[in-house]
Amino acid sequence: MRAGRQQASGLPTLQQLLFIAIGITLLVFLVLVGATLFFPTLPRGFLLVLDTLLFCIALVLLFTLYRLVIVPMHALVKYVQTLESRQPAAFDTPAVREMTLLADAIQRTYQRMADHLHKVEAYQDMIWNMPLGVLRLDTEGRILSANAAAATIAGVSSAIALVGRSIHEFWRDDDAAEQWRTSIANATHPITLTPIAWRRADGTPRWARLDISPVFDAEGTLVELLCALTDITEPIEAREHLRIAEQRYRFLVESASEGICTIDQEGRIRYANAAFAALVGMPREQLEGLSWKQLCFEEDIPRAYQLWQHQSSTAEFRIRRADGTERWAYISVGELPAPQPHAERWIVLATDIQAQKEARDALAQSEAYFRALVQHSRDSILVLDEHLRVRFMSDAGLRFSGYAPDEVLGQPLEYLLVPEDRPYARERLQEALQNPDRAVSAIARYRRKNGTVRTLACIATNLLHNPIVRGIVINAHDIHDYVLLQQELERALQNASSDQWFESHLLAMASEFTKPLHRIANNLNHVLTDSELGTSHTQAIEDALETTRTLHTLVDEMVRSAIIVAQDTAFTEVDLNELVQAILKALAPLIQTYQTTVILDELPRVQGHPAQLSLLFQALLEYSIQHTNTSTPLLRLSAERDDEMWKIAIYSSGTSIAPENMARLFTSLLTQETDLTPGTRLRFVSCRHIVERHAGRIWAHTEPDRGTTFYFTLPTASPSNTNDA
Repeated sequence: MRAGRQQASGLPTLQQLLFIAIGITLLVFLVLVGATLFFPTLPRGFLLVLDTLLFCIALVLLFTLYRLVIVPMHALVKYVQTLESRQPAAFDTPAVREMTLLADAIQRTYQRMADHLHKVEAYQDMIWNMPLGVLRLDTEGRILSANAAAATIAGVSSAIALVGRSIHEFWRDDDAAEQWRTSIANATHPITLTPIAWRRADGTPRWARLDISPVFDAEGTLVELLCALTDITEPIEAREHLRIAEQRYRFLVESASEGICTIDQEGRIRYANAAFAALVGMPREQLEGLSWKQLCFEEDIPRAYQLWQHQSSTAEFRIRRADGTERWAYISVGELPAPQPHAERWIVLATDIQAQKEARDALAQSEAYFRALVQHSRDSILVLDEHLRVRFMSDAGLRFSGYAPDEVLGQPLEYLLVPEDRPYARERLQEALQNPDRAVSAIARYRRKNGTVRTLACIATNLLHNPIVRGIVINAHDIHDYVLLQQELERALQNASSDQWFESHLLAMASEFTKPLHRIANNLNHVLTDSELGTSHTQAIEDALETTRTLHTLVDEMVRSAIIVAQDTAFTEVDLNELVQAILKALAPLIQTYQTTVILDELPRVQGHPAQLSLLFQALLEYSIQHTNTSTPLLRLSAERDDEMWKIAIYSSGTSIAPENMARLFTSLLTQETDLTPGTRLRFVSCRHIVERHAGRIWAHTEPDRGTTFYFTLPTASPSNTNDA
């Protein structure tokens, strides 16, 4: 009721209405005057009459309005005010209460409608301003309205630019258009098209998602479509990049030479690549779901748990293959994130090292074998640095010399030698320094810690350039007893008074010398029967046996030569033609083996000892035939008169002797060292003794690439030379 009073009190008064009517009339009059001025062709009387008529009509309408509307309203307001001024109980009637309730209901309904309208407007603003593209389409696909997000996805300047365009303009291929037509033809409920090939207005290819909601009228006819448009290009590209990356890494894992497998929380293999399957000798299908414990030997399982606890470490581990055999591998374990209970939990990397381990074990066994040989050998091994200081000495060297390691290591080699032999040893070592990989031999004497002097036969090899050795390796063999034997033999050769005593004495010495050789050979033959020896060990023992046989032959040759040389019988006349032909006949198999051509000139008759001359010719001929380096060797024997002597020449086209060995070719065994074998040197020394007993001399001349000629002189078979030489 208070609101009614406010509205009644707000009605215009009569004066206000009068002013309004006057204003309207003046406005109409001004319009007419303006028309008269701008349109002068109109008759002025007509306009004046029309203006007067309109003014009268306005007055009549205003008066009528006042009488029919304003006056009743003022009366109603006064009546209501009169009623309100009375007691409220006078209005407490059913009719008044009903009208009051009706007015309140109308007011609440209006308020709810206003609130709903505000919510609708808020929702509409939210929809049109949200980042999700929204489109309204008719049944033909024309865009009726769109929001700013849809315009951005379509690549146009604003949402208004989309209105009226067809959505078919934005399909990138025929598949997208067909997908739209098929979906819309059967649209009875909301549908989703994803991914759909979308093309922006500038032609940029994109991927989109369309959530379509059909709108039907009361009769069930499709009238329009509401579409939610989402740009899903980035997720699609991210998934594609992820797929490519997964394929790339899967290819790397599949083609890796290293075995790779994954294990879940329960300890079962979930994945294994081809290399891991080959390592364990089992198909990949059988590996999946297999427990890792089945690939371990039972005694190795505790160690496997330790490896599992230290996942960042790598260790050598035995793998049990499907056939029960073992395979060694480097195993590394790493933990993976496990978002699901049964997903992969660990990754295991396994590298097959079976071949490396076998090679390492073989190397260790070989090293232990040769270390034992070095430690128990009677030969000493020394290693010198570039300043010729001792860097290493084997146990045999320390044992024989009597020195402690700290007394030898770091000392110059000359510290161990007798002063007289130091210049010669220094010269030979300098030669070794200048010739890497070349074996340089020498004989020197060294002083033991207790003051005794021993003789060593040494071979020095420069291995400073070898990154493993980095030193000069010297193999030294104690030949002091051999030196004493040779000295006693030479004294016997010079002072023997009886051939029979000398022969028995040599045979006794040879027997004592060959007894150890027989024992060594028997022991080596016994070891050789052991089936557990490797190939390299067997070869080493066979080489040792060959060495004992060579030493035995050398002793026999030494005794035979010494006996023949020491014989002191009268000289006789010897026909060299017959003697040489007999020797060539005995050497026929050797001549045929080397395909040697022999030219025998006429040889003279000389005065001499037949057995000794036979030994002389046989030694020189055998050496000339065997030491040839040409495919067509030639051997020629000739002689010429040299005063009272005959000079015999034995030429070999394929034999070559190093120039540094020529001067000491026929010298004593122990005075100088040469590259000739001991057996060859023994024969040359015997040849010198034989020629000197015949009052002659012997020498040799060599020319590179042409051959070598041995010369020696023998006395002629004249009466003046019949006595002993």
